[in-house]
Amino acid sequence: MELIKRLMMFAVYVPFQMAFSYLMAPILATILLFGGMGFLFVILGYEDGVKVFLKSMKQRQVRQKEKLVS
Repeated sequence: MELIKRLMMFAVYVPFQMAFSYLMAPILATILLFGGMGFLFVILGYEDGVKVFLKSMKQRQVRQKEKLVS
């Protein structure tokens, strides 16, 4: 009886663990990343947050293009 109970526990636990690990974790990470960035931009404002971020992304793209050319 104890073996059946333990097997039933794993039969319920493992699918939920797999679903959370492989489906929910990437979705939550994406939502939290963009939400955190958005919240940071709201706190910092346009001049100190958004402009600086866009400038650094443009500089990064230029460096990557230069790296590919050379």
